[in-house]
Amino acid sequence: MDALVLCEGSTESEIVKIIIEKLKPAAEKNNRSCRLRGNRFSNSISSVMILLTRLFKRVKAIGVILDSKNFTVEKRIMSFVDSLNAKGLKVRNFEQICHQTFILHLENQNLKIYMSVSGVHEFSNFKRHSIEDHRVLLLLRRNPNIEGRIRSVESAQEIISKDILLHLVKGASTEELYKTCTHIFCLLKNL
Repeated sequence: MDALVLCEGSTESEIVKIIIEKLKPAAEKNNRSCRLRGNRFSNSISSVMILLTRLFKRVKAIGVILDSKNFTVEKRIMSFVDSLNAKGLKVRNFEQICHQTFILHLENQNLKIYMSVSGVHEFSNFKRHSIEDHRVLLLLRRNPNIEGRIRSVESAQEIISKDILLHLVKGASTEELYKTCTHIFCLLKNL
C-alpha cells in the first residue's frame, strides 16, 4: 500500500470515495494503491495517525481531510500539528501546496503527510465550516438564485441534508467537483 487517506467523518469518506471513483481511470493508469477510512471520532484522528506510522512502515504518504470547524484554515492546521507534536510525531514545519492543502514535514521520517481542510470561509455567516460547505457551493453554482437563502442560515446543514448532498455529489461531473472541492483533488493528486 502506497498511501492512506484518513477522513474526519463518514460524509468526507463517502465524498472522497465518489471523487476517487470518478478519477479511477487516471489512478489506475498511475498504478497507485490507496485505502480510505472515515472516522467518527475527530479528536482521535491524530492518535490513529501515530499508530499507523508505527504499524505500516511501507506507507509512503498519509492524506488527512479535516473540517475547519470554527477555526480559520491556518488555525486548524496548527491545532492538528500541535496534537501530533504532543503525541510524539514531531512536525518540523508545514507548507501550503495548493488551496487549503498542506504538506507536513516530519522530523527524522520520510513519510509524507498531506492535510486538507474543508470549509468555504466565504460563507462567513456559517458558524462552523465543514465538507458540507462545498456541497452548498456546488448547489449555488447550479442555482445562483439560492444565494439569499445561503446568506440567511448559520450552517450548510440547514441548506442540504446528507442524503441529498451525496446524491448531488454522485451526479456531479468531475469538473464540477474539482471547482468545488479543489482541496480534495489536490490532496489526492499529491499522494
